[in-house]
Amino acid sequence: GQIRTPIAGGDNYFDRGGDVVTLSSFFITALIIVVTTIFTFKSSRNTSISQERIAKERDLGETERLRAEKRASNRQEWINTLRSDLAAYVGAAMNSWNLHQMQAGRASYQQSLNDELTWQESSKWAYEYNLSLRELQRLRAKIKLLLNPTEFESKELMILVDNVATVATSGRSVISECNLIIEASQPILKKEWEKVKALQ
Repeated sequence: GQIRTPIAGGDNYFDRGGDVVTLSSFFITALIIVVTTIFTFKSSRNTSISQERIAKERDLGETERLRAEKRASNRQEWINTLRSDLAAYVGAAMNSWNLHQMQAGRASYQQSLNDELTWQESSKWAYEYNLSLRELQRLRAKIKLLLNPTEFESKELMILVDNVATVATSGRSVISECNLIIEASQPILKKEWEKVKALQ
């Protein structure tokens, strides 16, 4: 049966068994609340950490993607610039050679002109020829700056570019030398294009 303990000063009794059960229930409930709170806090904290990690990984992935796109864009721009400059260089070499041939063909014609007309013709030709040589040297410098001096293919291409400049001012045909430049540049441009595709 229940243990009833009298309370001093009266007929009231203290129900020890019932109060123990009540206190036990209270402590168990309090313990459950504390444990639940701790579990909820840890779960929330873990979720927050996980979300932060996912966000960081996503940001890192996005940053790397943007970097790859930038590298691909820069390489594509380099390809376009080199291709354009090589084409312009070949055109400038052909123009210099044509002017050189033109002057050689005019030699007999100029003999039939008086001194003033001969001087005017010569001055006009010299002006155009000097412009073509300047353009040739400008493009040669640009191409040299674009190429990697440590790569074998680039060094070979630069040798051909230098050779064309020499031939163009000698009066000899530059057609075969210009074709060699085009052939030598294609593997370089293709290799860079493969790098661009790998980054995309």
